[in-house]
Amino acid sequence: TATLHHALIKLRPDENVPDETQITTVSAARNEYQSFQVAVAASGADATVSSIEVAFPSALGADGILVHREHYINISVVSNCAGALGRWPDALIPETDPYDKQKRNAFPAAVPAGTNQAFFVDLFVKNTTAAGSHAGTVTVHWASAGDEAGQQQPTVLPLTLRVFNFSLPSVSRYATTYNCDSRAILMGRYLGRWNVASQTTERSSSSMVITSRALLHHTLTSVAHMDS
Repeated sequence: TATLHHALIKLRPDENVPDETQITTVSAARNEYQSFQVAVAASGADATVSSIEVAFPSALGADGILVHREHYINISVVSNCAGALGRWPDALIPETDPYDKQKRNAFPAAVPAGTNQAFFVDLFVKNTTAAGSHAGTVTVHWASAGDEAGQQQPTVLPLTLRVFNFSLPSVSRYATTYNCDSRAILMGRYLGRWNVASQTTERSSSSMVITSRALLHHTLTSVAHMDS
């Protein structure tokens, strides 16, 4: 089964998916990100999700929708009284990398019997999107075991996007400080093998990407010292 849930909960793979967190509507201002989750529960048999397609024909283009598979980490030591042992969702693996547009390994996603798999979806509402309610669909495509093409009918879930009649400013109105070192990011990307001295062009382009993403998420107050 597949169900839609709000973004502010942790959908753990070894626990029942809570019915009370299911949603049919998400709301956002213009120039704002809004997110939700898709929970796939495999009860009596293994399942494989080949892809998840999100469509809002009257509101968002493909560039405004980003689907991720939630990756789980196994917690073996509890750090405080709010924690718990077992698997927790952590990293988000995008279907398509938003930076270099390459396909990643979010799909196909195997869901063993008796477990759940959560997917995180980001929606970006542009300034040109009309205010009001927009009907959309979330389609979960299944692949049968041993069959690359898949034979099961997809599951189509309705979802309404409600757009408010105002836009959020791109630049944060609150003083914030985020030390974002493009050199460290590139060192991580190339697993420490990046030549800092010889790649000034890539470092500059990386800073531009970081700046644009910070603006989209309303966390940027100034571009000064972005590389310091």
